[in-house]
Amino acid sequence: MTYRIGHKDVMLLKDYGPMILIITLLLVDLYFIYLLLIGKKYRLELMKIKIGNERFAQLVSKTMEKNSFVEFEIGKSYAYNPLKNMISYQLHQEYSYHDLFCINHEIGHLHDDNDGKVRFFSKVKAVEALIVIPIYLMSIVVVLVKGRRFMWLVIATYLMLLINSLFKLCLTYQYEKSASDYAISLIDDDSIKPQIIRYARICRWQQLIMEILIILFASLVLLFTWLGT
Repeated sequence: MTYRIGHKDVMLLKDYGPMILIITLLLVDLYFIYLLLIGKKYRLELMKIKIGNERFAQLVSKTMEKNSFVEFEIGKSYAYNPLKNMISYQLHQEYSYHDLFCINHEIGHLHDDNDGKVRFFSKVKAVEALIVIPIYLMSIVVVLVKGRRFMWLVIATYLMLLINSLFKLCLTYQYEKSASDYAISLIDDDSIKPQIIRYARICRWQQLIMEILIILFASLVLLFTWLGT
């Protein structure tokens, strides 16, 4: 026996669908803000634990020697650029365990990139930002201008966005955890490790929730487009 969507189902979706999605989006958004605040708290705690410039320089120098095939440069943030094969780090008057964790975390991404993982992840993000999202937005404009007969185009591009986002969600967790585990393994003070593990976990969750927010927002736009045409 097959079930067909009737008028009553459409009315229920029209009445409660947007409200449920909006409430879900707001709750997840509040949770994301909570994670940002907790992450800032943990970051400030780690920044107060100084490692000493000389000690920091010794540890980073050893790391640079082991990874001589990559360039290191002073930048606005700690980041690994797979296209330029470059790691940027911040210049401070006094360094902390937060700085040590961050630069080793980026080197962890570098090691993953030796297997082509990070470069592949960058391509997945580029496909979403440069292809899938623009096509999704353009398909919505087409429906609003040409009518509901082009709704199939919105649904098709939404599914592309959903699959890409879910794929990126899994990759984000895998690669961020791998880089964090590598950075934590290089921390020689066991008393600091629990704080760094806690901070790394929060940072990882921030990125995961960001992907979930993208999916929820795209779902809300799809629903409003479908109900409004």
